[in-house]
Amino acid sequence: LRCPIVPNCNYTDEYFNNIVALALKYDNIKEVNLLPYHPLGNSKLKQLGREAKYKNESFLPPEELTERALEMQLLAKKTVRVV
Repeated sequence: LRCPIVPNCNYTDEYFNNIVALALKYDNIKEVNLLPYHPLGNSKLKQLGREAKYKNESFLPPEELTERALEMQLLAKKTVRVV
């Protein structure tokens, strides 16, 4: 299960709890990957004449998700990685 994490969008306790609930519900989910937000696609959107739906211009440091991943791993009883 690959989950992008975007500040000011889905970086909430509720979202993380829902990921855990989903991982527990389905046995075929063997691993959860948390994908920290990065703004690298924003320049491409500008070239295409489009705007990003959220205005985050900075990276979400992976270290910020490490503790959350460990908590989720204990609850979900599955591997949770920050990739």
